[in-house]
Amino acid sequence: FDEFVDRRSVAEAITVEPDLGINYEVSWSRKDLKIEFEDHFPDSTTVIIRLETDLSDTRGNNIEAPVTLAISTGDEIDEGEITGKILLAENGKPAPDRRVLLYREPFRLNDKATYQTQTDTGGVFTFSYLAEGNYKALLVDDRNRNKIWEQQNESAYAFYEEVIELPKAGSDTMDVIYTTQVDSIAPKLQGVGLFSQN
Repeated sequence: FDEFVDRRSVAEAITVEPDLGINYEVSWSRKDLKIEFEDHFPDSTTVIIRLETDLSDTRGNNIEAPVTLAISTGDEIDEGEITGKILLAENGKPAPDRRVLLYREPFRLNDKATYQTQTDTGGVFTFSYLAEGNYKALLVDDRNRNKIWEQQNESAYAFYEEVIELPKAGSDTMDVIYTTQVDSIAPKLQGVGLFSQN
């Protein structure tokens, strides 16, 4: 990094996809971050390591867009890409920091998503380095960031294009979703009134 990073923000900012169940350790040397995996990746697999916008420096400034690094244990890195945009319904402005989950067929929306990403300051999201296949995307208010749509507690918006058929090294642009502004202000009691003298 070009400046000192708030190391507490790193744990939530790192994602490794697809989820292979391989643990890793993070170590620091001043401004250098080292991620060491505890096991080997499977053969012929493209692995994506992403730093999300939760990453911040010691002054609390977050990065503007996710940073993605792809590596492969085979002869080539998958090159498929899916992009889209999330805007606010009230004013048409970009909706930053919204999480989009991507499922690869077979679609089991109650399970953990295959991939996740978040919108940048322009409301744009991008899934890169995807293999050929069929995909389904959902905009989810993933509050606990576990890549699972918990239908009782989390709202979700479906895209008009229900299934994305992605050819090898292909790309697709999804329709725009208009969503509401997240209400992050807790309610406060403003006053108490009596309905009668009794």
